[in-house]
Amino acid sequence: MSALLDIVAERGSNFRNTNKFRRITDSDQIFEFKTPGGLRLFCFFDEGRIIICTHGLIKDGQKPPKSEIDTAELWKKRYMTAKILGELTHEPEH
Repeated sequence: MSALLDIVAERGSNFRNTNKFRRITDSDQIFEFKTPGGLRLFCFFDEGRIIICTHGLIKDGQKPPKSEIDTAELWKKRYMTAKILGELTHEPEH
């Protein structure tokens, strides 16, 4: 997953391997990273190549549940609102 994050961060949302990364249709620019073991990591982009990951799950079906898409969209809305209001903070690594 780490290598995949690096590749997508370098190429942005133009990365074209839908077996590993894709835009979720019927969403507000929400994407998902996919692994063969069923791990799904939802994310969106800020300023082109900054990947904001919202949450992940182990998925067993073809389409992600609507409730999970809604959760990712809610986090995106909260992030963008905080950014506009100047309320984003950066926590240094420990």
